[in-house]
Amino acid sequence: MSEWRDLVFVGDRLVGDFNGVYRDELDPWGQGAVETALSPSRWFTMRNIRKHKLTSVVDVGCGHGHLAHAISTQTPAWVAAYDISGLAINQARLRFGASSRLQFIEGDFTDALYRHMDLDAVLLSEITWYLLPRWEELLNTLERQWKGKYLLHNLSFYSGNKQKYGREFFTTPREFIERCPWTLVEYMESMLPCGDTETSMMFRI
Repeated sequence: MSEWRDLVFVGDRLVGDFNGVYRDELDPWGQGAVETALSPSRWFTMRNIRKHKLTSVVDVGCGHGHLAHAISTQTPAWVAAYDISGLAINQARLRFGASSRLQFIEGDFTDALYRHMDLDAVLLSEITWYLLPRWEELLNTLERQWKGKYLLHNLSFYSGNKQKYGREFFTTPREFIERCPWTLVEYMESMLPCGDTETSMMFRI
């Protein structure tokens, strides 16, 4: 069996075999862990959905769907949850079943952003590192198709020399914010015991 992290990154190179990840590992990102369920970024995301009265969200890169399911059951928002891995989507459907407030769909970020331009917000939770090869396309799509709406963005920034990939784009929350041409309306950061920084942001596009 492959070490699942080698199916995502090898050194500073993105491999991106996400079906392989979900085939080899039961819960690769720890989405089902208690500490993830209680994480500050998850709480802050749902707080912002309620505070800004969002009624619909497209979750890009939902994995097994834990955060999408939490949003659909703990906030007023309906969720279209996408993942590029068909295995992840099938497992999410098996885990959470069918709901009028939550739909799991296989597809990449362009599928999600173009099919759901009528929704209130885009959620990118801990997937931005994997989207960097198409960073400009992502920014341009959001700018053209989602103007006036919201981007909910969760991302961990790694301490020391842990981060090998994507350093030419950004390495700190401040550098990431400077890369985004929109108005930052909400921000939270939390220092993790390992020294990494967990962030949650909300931008008006």
